[in-house]
Amino acid sequence: MSDLDKIFNPCSLAVIGASGNRMKFGSRFLNAFLKMGFKGKLYAVNPVAESCLNCSGYRKITDIPGPLDHVIVCIPAKYLPMIIEQCVQKGVNSVAIYASGFSESGTSKGLQLEKQLATIARKSHLRIIGPNCLGIYCPSTGLSFRDDLPQKAGTVAILSQSGGIAITSILSATERNIYFSKAISYGNESDLQATELLAYLAQDNQTSIIMFYLEGTKNGHKLFHTLKMASAKKPVIILKGGISEAGNRAVISHTGALAGTPATWSAAIDQSGAIQVFSLEELVDTTLALMTVKPPRGRNLGLISISGGSAVNLADLSIRMGFSMPPFQEHIKKELSKLLNDPGTGIQNPVDMAAAFFYTDNFKNVFQLLDQDDGLDIIIMHVSVEHLIRFKEIIPNKDTLILQAISDALLTLHKPFALILPYTLLDDQRKIFQKQLLDKQIPVFPTIERALQAIKHSLKYHKTRIKK
Repeated sequence: MSDLDKIFNPCSLAVIGASGNRMKFGSRFLNAFLKMGFKGKLYAVNPVAESCLNCSGYRKITDIPGPLDHVIVCIPAKYLPMIIEQCVQKGVNSVAIYASGFSESGTSKGLQLEKQLATIARKSHLRIIGPNCLGIYCPSTGLSFRDDLPQKAGTVAILSQSGGIAITSILSATERNIYFSKAISYGNESDLQATELLAYLAQDNQTSIIMFYLEGTKNGHKLFHTLKMASAKKPVIILKGGISEAGNRAVISHTGALAGTPATWSAAIDQSGAIQVFSLEELVDTTLALMTVKPPRGRNLGLISISGGSAVNLADLSIRMGFSMPPFQEHIKKELSKLLNDPGTGIQNPVDMAAAFFYTDNFKNVFQLLDQDDGLDIIIMHVSVEHLIRFKEIIPNKDTLILQAISDALLTLHKPFALILPYTLLDDQRKIFQKQLLDKQIPVFPTIERALQAIKHSLKYHKTRIKK
């Protein structure tokens, strides 16, 4: 733990390849550290010792005065053995290698070059992340591999063999009010292995949930046992790349990993207690559900809509997703009939509020009645964005009043709940509504299928932990 702690808490950084050309990747890395607010010393290393973004420039790592903790390398692969030797000589703790052209190239030269780096690392105390990676994002200490990632720290970590998946996951999650403690793009694993990083995150007090994108592994048994250990401590959500023949081919050319068979991976993930997902959206949805939806006892669903047709469709989709929608208990239906007796309303399960949706005093009473029904495990409401926008045009601030009433009512419930705010042509407005709700700790999903899939993962994870 202490050795890896140093990687996330450096006091000094150098970027090899940073120069006066701000379009170069090295300069962009340096700019990311500055924008993230890194408080330590920053250096640029390039052949002419050119400064970059007001950071001192040096020709070689060994020319930098004083200690140097972490180095990012953004120059061609052929120079790496010399650079790594200089880092060892300088006493550098860790190096992240952005450069590609190693084992993922499929050439004997690239494979040999990667082995050479690993050999140098093993003979010293230097740790190498990559090559073919972005390295570290840790907002609490000002580390980042992009200048547009959030400065706000959270409690989710992502471990990703792919840099692109790491970036997209962080940005997609941020849109859902999910923030990160750490992110590691680890690439080809020439030295520092995913198993070491996973074990570290499992022990990390700043991390409560781990996202994990991987394409393959060099040690299946070790990964399985590390996954099992980590999943016993906190949720680990895995997006496995290369589960099709075409995906497997892409894996080999991307990180040089062996993907293995889909059935073997799914069995191993399931037995370890981790959660397997199949898309970035499912990865983020499941994280949101684990963070904001209380674990339900089962799959009995109480559903509220404002359209009869939508209610029918949502009920069908819920059943297809493996949930049940039992009739309300008689005393609940009796009380609902007193509240919802306008033309067009329906008090079966699902509830069709129809025009009663626009009378905000209804929400608290309707929700609390469903909360009292012993036959229900979870409550979900579907809200049409178009209706909110239309009434905003007729009555100023009506949308805000409705969302406030829904939020206040949901937050009084003892049962788990979620809100569906569906995609629309007016999606910019939907995102504004979503942000208002997420800020109040209301779990929001764009479709009922995505909500229920995420809740199923949460339900299974918590039931597995109880059995253990």
